[in-house]
Amino acid sequence: MFRTSSLALAAVFVASMASGQSIVAGVDFLATWDADSDGKVTLAEVAERRASLWALFDENGDGIWQAGDLKLIDEHIAAEAEAKAEIMKANDQVPGFVHGMGAGANGGTPGAGAGAGTVNISSLSNLDLYDTDKNGILTEAEWNAGAPIWFKIRDRNADGVLDMADFGPVL
Repeated sequence: MFRTSSLALAAVFVASMASGQSIVAGVDFLATWDADSDGKVTLAEVAERRASLWALFDENGDGIWQAGDLKLIDEHIAAEAEAKAEIMKANDQVPGFVHGMGAGANGGTPGAGAGAGTVNISSLSNLDLYDTDKNGILTEAEWNAGAPIWFKIRDRNADGVLDMADFGPVL
């Protein structure tokens, strides 16, 4: 059942992005995670969104994620990334580089950005990161308690919010 829903989610993503629009790093993140649409994501919004993700990926309702569950989540993330790369290629964007984001070697002209600066931590890595009792099982409580860690990793400029500035070039 999970594979079906993962493929369905990826198909929805592809369909929504296939309209010829450019992909700009951070825009889809903000559209999904910025609950109050103020252009920034707070730790509270991250905690709320992570809680909803738990419900989405805990399909059997057993309240735990183990390595096998996390592998399926990684497959879902990889399918989304592959779909995004295909859309970028179709729109003459280079995967890994984002049009109009960041300052490039030629003085920061549009399209010269140095990429999305995405933090790629696999779900399997999350098991070690968030499994506080190190029993190889991630509980919902451990997942939710990990929100500040997740947030800090992604708040690249350490300003206490996630916004477009966190998706610029890696310095």
